[in-house]
Amino acid sequence: KGTRLEDADEEECESEREGDDGAGDANGADGADGEDEEEDDEDETDMELAWKMLENARVMFEEDGSAPLELADVLENLGELNTEQSQFEAALTDYNAALVLLETHLDATDRRLASALYSISMAHQLLDANDAALAANTRAIEICEARIAECKAGTACVSKGASQNAGEQMSPEATMRELEQIMGVAADLKERQEELKELVSADNSTREALKQAFMAIGGGANAGPTSSAAAEESAGFAAP
Repeated sequence: KGTRLEDADEEECESEREGDDGAGDANGADGADGEDEEEDDEDETDMELAWKMLENARVMFEEDGSAPLELADVLENLGELNTEQSQFEAALTDYNAALVLLETHLDATDRRLASALYSISMAHQLLDANDAALAANTRAIEICEARIAECKAGTACVSKGASQNAGEQMSPEATMRELEQIMGVAADLKERQEELKELVSADNSTREALKQAFMAIGGGANAGPTSSAAAEESAGFAAP
């Protein structure tokens, strides 16, 4: 066994070694945190860059005025970006603006309208506006069904927003492809429709339960000196 001084020296060395190990661990943790921060900064930079590019494109197309469908594309992309950032009100504004342009410059059965309405429906749902989400989804289904009817009748035309053969009647082969795709979209929308109906029903049930609870509270507060007076007041409060 060494002297107390030697023991103290050994303890001090051991303490220093532990300190070095701790510092190393801390530095490692700091390094990991730094890497995470760098990744976050990169993501933020990418998003900021995308935002600036889209905003510049929006301003350019709005000032030019000759490319409404391209402007609709930009607005839909801005809506997606806002959705990713949980800016649902802003996303809804972008999607609605895009829909106005699409409705103005495309046929009423164009599948792009259904796509825009789907995005609008999703934005409403994220804002807990399930009634509005259901309404938008219903419109999207109606457009798909109208497009399906055109395809089956052989009268479907290429989208006016297409890069080639815009507005021309589709070939039989293209019509079959369109029919298959649009039927798949319609099936997905109808499945979503049932989910939204359940949400709306639940919302209505909750509102009705709250209404009954408030009515019960109001009836109790308005109770008068006699039971008959209380009954009359309660009945009057409950009347539609």
